[in-house]
Amino acid sequence: MPTVQIPLPSASINEPPPLLRALQVLSNYNGFPVACANAINGRARLNASGGTPPPYNYSSWPSGELQMEADSLPAGNRLWYVRFYQYCSLSFPWVLNAPPAIQIDLVVTGEKCLAKTAAPSASKV
Repeated sequence: MPTVQIPLPSASINEPPPLLRALQVLSNYNGFPVACANAINGRARLNASGGTPPPYNYSSWPSGELQMEADSLPAGNRLWYVRFYQYCSLSFPWVLNAPPAIQIDLVVTGEKCLAKTAAPSASKV
């Protein structure tokens, strides 16, 4: 019996482009993303592209935001996760820096008021 060869169509499987992410800090207080050391007013957005087609699922730690934009953020370390195509994910660590705390030192010496000596004091804000 003769052998018959049937040509099969060729196929190629291409890997998707890598998942890319870009962090955009949306708040600006004189060059800092939060207004002061204890403020909770930072805003940021994470944009993902590439990988498999959208939709992308976002989550951030420790704020718990489940979207691509987070607000009311304090200064500190953050971790944003992007999940795509059900099982693939990418984590992106980042930091929101705050300006240094304002420190005021006040020293009063030898001043008298109403015949009483003023006590020296200092405070930090």
